[in-house]
Amino acid sequence: MKKLVKIEYALLLIMLLFLYFYKYNFSWIWLVVLILVPDISAIGYLINTKIGAYTYNAVHSFIFPTIILIMFLLLNQDISFWLLIWFMHILMDRSLGYGLKYTDNFKHTNIDRMDN
Repeated sequence: MKKLVKIEYALLLIMLLFLYFYKYNFSWIWLVVLILVPDISAIGYLINTKIGAYTYNAVHSFIFPTIILIMFLLLNQDISFWLLIWFMHILMDRSLGYGLKYTDNFKHTNIDRMDN
C-alpha cells in the first residue's frame, strides 16, 4: 500500500510539472532554484523534535497552499509559479516517503518510518 501511495504522489507531481512547463510555460530555472526552499522549515529541529515536526508539517501540509490556491481562484488570479513549486515540493517529498512528521523522530512520518 505504501508503494501505491508513493506512486500516486509521483503521478500528481508529473501532472503539476506538465502544467508548470506546458500550460503556464514557467521557467525551469525558478523551479531548480526554489524547489528545496520549503525544507528551510526543518530548522525547527535545531530546537527539538517537537518544534521541528510542527514547523516542518506547517510548510509540508497541503492545507496552506490549498487555501492560497482557493484565494487565487476566487480572486480570478492566475496561479503563480511559486505556488505550483510549493505543491510540487510536497508531492516530491511524499513520493520519496518523506511524509508529515511525528514529534518523536524526524524519520517517523505518516507514510513510512525512514529508518527501516
